[in-house]
Amino acid sequence: MEAHMEKRAPRMVGILENAGPNCGLIVMQATVELRCPGTPFTDLPTMYNEADLKNAVELNLLEKRKMRADALTGSFEREYYVIREKSVK
Repeated sequence: MEAHMEKRAPRMVGILENAGPNCGLIVMQATVELRCPGTPFTDLPTMYNEADLKNAVELNLLEKRKMRADALTGSFEREYYVIREKSVK
């Protein structure tokens, strides 16, 4: 991983940290978006892309989770990324 790419991942994670505990990152059309609770959700595009997200996962800054949503038209499952919890020693 190139040095400038390695710097982008922690910056992206910083945006997620500042957004609050119930928010996560998703990929929509190759752009990373910040998803926070709302009716039904509030999606905010970021200046980061899918490669930045993958780098953050490789650096163990983020972890993948799955979210299930039920709607009138049916239910669906979506992957999203949250800050990796640090293990307590």
